[in-house]
Amino acid sequence: MKWELSYEDFRSMCKSFLSQNSAIDVSKWSLEETNSGCVYLSSTQLKSEQIEQSADSEWVKYEFNILYSESFRVPVLYFTKQTLSGEPISVHKVDERVSCQQRDSFSGECVVTQSEHPLSHRPSLMVHPCRTAEVMGQLNAMLDSEKYREADYLTMWITTYFTLLGIEVDLVKQ
Repeated sequence: MKWELSYEDFRSMCKSFLSQNSAIDVSKWSLEETNSGCVYLSSTQLKSEQIEQSADSEWVKYEFNILYSESFRVPVLYFTKQTLSGEPISVHKVDERVSCQQRDSFSGECVVTQSEHPLSHRPSLMVHPCRTAEVMGQLNAMLDSEKYREADYLTMWITTYFTLLGIEVDLVKQ
């Protein structure tokens, strides 16, 4: 079972994510719109994590953008990671931590690839969207699909993929 979205579904879900979310702290997220009218979610977050194997934890700046993939008809995550001084954290260091450990169970391919960001045209990391519709369809099948369809799609998607990447999701304090 696949769970693909139209662009209008994605646009609506982005707005629902920001206005109706009760699980993820959305104060760090914003809805952006390009000059051509395309919407996407954006967030800059500071996280404390260990960059080098033998080093202490340090603060890292992430820039996340969730855009719509017209080819795959699902959200796609583009992100960059840098030190607080602005030095990019090499793709190799991110790759060691993320993509070489997280491979697609079907194809064996890395989940994270380096790609040009479609808006900024800077090198970014991207969670490849090729299996997203299938993963989200399986999650939806396990849940009450009517209840989760719109309000929680992006919450489930972010929680699933951030967990896969080892990135802490900022939850609402209860």
